Amino acid sequence: MAQVIGASQLLILAKSFGGIRLIVMGKVFYHLVSQVSYLQFRDVFVFHLSPYQFGVVVKNGCEAVVHGIRATLDGHHDWVVLQIHIANAFNTISRKVIF
Repeated sequence: MAQVIGASQLLILAKSFGGIRLIVMGKVFYHLVSQVSYLQFRDVFVFHLSPYQFGVVVKNGCEAVVHGIRATLDGHHDWVVLQIHIANAFNTISRKVIF
């Protein structure tokens, strides 16, 4: 099933002046399954994930995180926030090394 969900569709079209044009439609089925799952299990996601996450079923989740951090820092002037961006972190950096 994972091969079907993650597969991309390759479409080959003939160009009017000769040759071919390759068009790849990536993961359409995967996107469809994720949208249907979201619609079907939205309330379950909210029940199990709130209030600890802001990525699923939370409108303007990133903004809520930013404002929450700013409000917290306003009350704690001796606190700081460190933001680190590591490209491709999940595949290249060991969490044991970071934490």
